[in-house]
Order: sequence, then structure tokens, then C-alpha cells
Amino acid sequence: AQGEVVRSWLWGPEAWLGTREPSAESPDGTRQVYYLDKARVEVNVPDDGSPPLVTAGPPGKVNTQ
Repeated sequence: AQGEVVRSWLWGPEAWLGTREPSAESPDGTRQVYYLDKARVEVNVPDDGSPPLVTAGPPGKVNTQ
């Protein structure tokens, strides 16, 4: 054995897009969002000084119409 484990990535190997998107809940009106192969990850910074909250979910569907 070489000490290597074969497994799939949780959300994908790396973010292919990192951007700021509008957010009414954020103090500055935006939040950092990362898009990966299998997920969309949001970094939400509360205005009360609490640590940032990270939420993840499936990437959004692309509107093809």
C-alpha cells in the first residue's frame, strides 16, 4: 500500500468561480459565493460580529430559455 485513498471529492476538486453576489441579509449588501462541480458555497458574514457562516447546496440550475 502507498498510503493513498481513492475517493470522490465532496464538492469538487476546486472552485471554478468565486464571486460576490447581492444579498439583502449582508451588512454590505453582498456575500462571497463559490461555485464547484457539485455545490454552491456561500460565506455569510453576520453584522453582529459573529463568526462567518458557511452554507452549501447543489449548484443552481441554468436557465436555458
